[in-house]
Amino acid sequence: MHTMPGIGSGGDGMTGLYVRGGSPDQNLILLDGAPVYNVNHLFGFLSVFNAEAIKSATVLKGGFPARYGGRLSSVLDIQMKEGNSNETHGMASVGLLSSQIAVEGPINEKTSYLLSLRRAYFDLVMWPMCKLADIRDGVGKTSAGYHFTDINAKINHRFNAKNQMFASFYSGLDKFRSSNKFPSGGYDVNDKFKLNWQNQTATLRYNRTISNRLFMNTSLIYSRYKYYTRSSVRYDYFKSDSYKYSSAKGASALQDMAAKVDLDWYPAEKHIVKIGTSITRHQFSPEQSSYESAYSKYVTAVADTTYGTEKIKSSDFSAYIEDDWSMSKHLKANIGVRCTLFSVEGRNYTDIEPRASLCYLLTDNMSIKAAYSKMTQYVHLVSNSSVGMPTDQWLPSTKKTKPETSNQLSLGFQYNTPDCEFTAEGFYKTMDNLIEYAEGASYSSYQNWEEKLTSGQGKAYGLEFMAKKSNGRTTGWVSYTLSWSNRKFAGLNNGERFPFKYDRRHDISIVAMHKLSKKWEVSANWNISNGNHITIPIARYTDIDGDAAIAYSKRNEYRMPLYHRLDISANLNRQKRRGIATWSFGVYNVYARQNPLYIYADSETNEYLGESRYFLKKVSALTIVPTVSYIFRF
Repeated sequence: MHTMPGIGSGGDGMTGLYVRGGSPDQNLILLDGAPVYNVNHLFGFLSVFNAEAIKSATVLKGGFPARYGGRLSSVLDIQMKEGNSNETHGMASVGLLSSQIAVEGPINEKTSYLLSLRRAYFDLVMWPMCKLADIRDGVGKTSAGYHFTDINAKINHRFNAKNQMFASFYSGLDKFRSSNKFPSGGYDVNDKFKLNWQNQTATLRYNRTISNRLFMNTSLIYSRYKYYTRSSVRYDYFKSDSYKYSSAKGASALQDMAAKVDLDWYPAEKHIVKIGTSITRHQFSPEQSSYESAYSKYVTAVADTTYGTEKIKSSDFSAYIEDDWSMSKHLKANIGVRCTLFSVEGRNYTDIEPRASLCYLLTDNMSIKAAYSKMTQYVHLVSNSSVGMPTDQWLPSTKKTKPETSNQLSLGFQYNTPDCEFTAEGFYKTMDNLIEYAEGASYSSYQNWEEKLTSGQGKAYGLEFMAKKSNGRTTGWVSYTLSWSNRKFAGLNNGERFPFKYDRRHDISIVAMHKLSKKWEVSANWNISNGNHITIPIARYTDIDGDAAIAYSKRNEYRMPLYHRLDISANLNRQKRRGIATWSFGVYNVYARQNPLYIYADSETNEYLGESRYFLKKVSALTIVPTVSYIFRF
């Protein structure tokens, strides 16, 4: 997805999608109809979606059909495999990063299944690294571990020719821990940290053929995202029963339960009408934090204080109708409208979202298209950090925080040949009621989070080009995006308009795949783009109290260095008696480009002159990462 025009990434090791000037929370990501709220493993380096369990993935950047809603920037609709109904197939793989197994097949003549399991084992890799660090330092004991697991399961049952049901389930769990023991100042220090986060989705769908012209899908949907974090420090005094202990815990969750009915109606040869309605019950649990401290049995003072916001419940109602209309041999249209109602804290927000897209065939190979979409978003993601973390907060619209809205216009051109496809598209999008933390504010669970936010507007526009070759021994595509994206908030940058952090003026991707022989195939991906916008310190001074202070530039006034990266891979396929064995080799960031993930201000002091020098320091997440895996398919 990151190599498509109009879709960018936040940087190395970040799987979030930044679509046409939008942020990751403005993407509606569906897995068998269930929304997924966090798509990251390994803090963003890997995706939660396992390709072995996926049947199809469709991304929409504009011209949204009325059946989709709830986000401003894009729709990523992912469908899991339904399970082979004729014979059993499967695969197993072992690699440096993770291993997995997937199997699908029939249970009986009417029922099929899919089961996929994946686990990463970075904890096994990190153990010897920690041991080497302990040997090098000679003091203390370091321990760290990280792993994740994915489970995808699906059962598909056909009652008869007109009735079918399937149930799908996904669960992904990430666990990170670290600890450090060392002596200091007459006592032993034991410092521990733990962070877990989890996605769970479940979908039960019943499909019925009412007549040759009318089909119905009824769905029950469940989705939950949660995280838990804990940090603690214990001081054990040498040769004494005395100790000092403190810890902090935090947890947050978001849960959805939904029911929906969708109808596909074919009233005439030139019309395909889709009608539907849904209701979703949201339960937001903003971070609940607890702090406790204790001393030895001789000093019994113990403090345990819990801070946090009460759970917030809300209801989301929607109804839509859309018509795929073949007006003539050359002109086709999708026209629809979506109506929404969001109820929270005794306040009802309503909106009407018109949608329209037109496609005109100039010739058999050439077409132009135009689209308009209005979108409304009732949930928001607010972040403390410059890098998306599992601890970012999902929060609802409330009496004080209004829903986000957008209006988008797009105009495109497409030309096809038997082997190639050329597209060009321009877009213009406005966004209202966007939210950010006000200047100097950050999330603090014991304070009212609504008072820390400021709302504003956004604007994005640009041109997108792509040339794609789909046939032959060599395939691939070249994409280029020229775009602008900016924001304006009353509580930020003195109310002046400023560039969006991920506004990248130029973004180029080149993807190539080539079959060298029946056994060997190679591929490469190269990307180059402008760096992210940042705010940097530009001066230091002494305030009226005589304390040292730092002055910062205007918000996002400067850019990071140019971003570019090359990835390559090669597959060796061999036919075995019971299946196909594949050795897969890859190198991420071949020439070890140190693209900065973020930049911060640091200082050093001259001991002789007693003066401090401030400078900017770049932090890169990844350099070169080699991978190898063995895959067997049967």
